[in-house]
Amino acid sequence: MSIGGLFVGRARIRRLEIDELVVRRIQLIERLTPPPTSKPGVVSQTVGVSAEVAYAFASRMDNLPLWASGLAKGIDQRDGKWFADSPMGEVEVVMVPANPFGVLDHDVTLPNGVSVHNAFRVTPSGEGCLLTFVVPRLAGVSQESFDADIAHVRRDLAALKELLEQRAS
Repeated sequence: MSIGGLFVGRARIRRLEIDELVVRRIQLIERLTPPPTSKPGVVSQTVGVSAEVAYAFASRMDNLPLWASGLAKGIDQRDGKWFADSPMGEVEVVMVPANPFGVLDHDVTLPNGVSVHNAFRVTPSGEGCLLTFVVPRLAGVSQESFDADIAHVRRDLAALKELLEQRAS
């Protein structure tokens, strides 16, 4: 039976159960994710290679030290997990599974246990692609530190562009 487009009975109850699960999951994610204090920074870089080529290179964890200067000291895999030497000490890096959408999101767990989600995309753009990285601004980070983080990401994406275009020529 339907009243105003809403199902009454078992279907309505099931919908409420699903809604409750979604709300609980969102609440859990919100508790685990440090809130940003302001708008994030977005850094983009055009690259003269296809999105497929850029994604294939950038998604390889062992390539990260070649262009991600925060991980330039090296990265290694232990017990199925990836760990990198960073200026802050050892960090764990967890990349999203391989996908056809150019999504290279990754979580970095800092030595103090705080996990930072980094949204990174490779998007087709004409003959080349666009690299886009969202830099979150976490609570307690000064404007000066935030600006330095954005500059750091800008340098890393420029380094990735240079590597990709050199390999293509």
